Order: sequence, then C-alpha cells, then structure tokens
Amino acid sequence: MNDDNERLLNAFLSTLQRPGLKFPTPFDTILFDVDGVLIRTIDSFHATDIATAEYVAGTLHGLDWGQHEGKLLFTHDDVLAFKQAGGYNNDWGYVLPAGHAWYCALT
Repeated sequence: MNDDNERLLNAFLSTLQRPGLKFPTPFDTILFDVDGVLIRTIDSFHATDIATAEYVAGTLHGLDWGQHEGKLLFTHDDVLAFKQAGGYNNDWGYVLPAGHAWYCALT
C-alpha cells in the first residue's frame, strides 16, 4: 500500500473509531454494500420513511393522532401500499406527499 492510500485508509478508519473497537491487522479490505445485497437495509429505510411522514403530518401540519400516547400514524404496510401504487422512484420522493395525505385524511 502506498503512502497516499494508507493515509486515506487511516482517515476513513478514524471516522469509525469507537472505544474498544479493534480492527484486524493488517487491514487489507473494505467492503461497501451499496445495493443491499449483503445486508438487508430496507427495514431501516422504511422506518425512516415512517418517521419522516409522521414529522410532516405532526410537526409541519400540527396533526395530533395520538403520537404522544405511542399511536402510529404510518405503518410498514402503509409504506408498501404507497410504494406499490407507483409514481415514486425513491423513498424520499413520497414521504412528503404521504405526510400530506395522512393530514388531509384525518382533518
């Protein structure tokens, strides 16, 4: 490994440092799973969708659906139904309309 690559690797690793975390020596491979093949990330994306849609409805529109009592406005099934309806190519493209839709439906 040349000096530039080693500096880049060390800079990257320093962003991951946590107390007690140990990396193997030598550290010769970093694997990024950018398409979700190795690690299933869809549930975390859907959880973010739900939180964002609830933020839109609750914070931006001031809707109270009982969120302070732990009631859900938007569920995993709602995320799937909204996505299957079509017209949105990514998660962020539909969370704002989804939050608006729930606000309109409940007011």
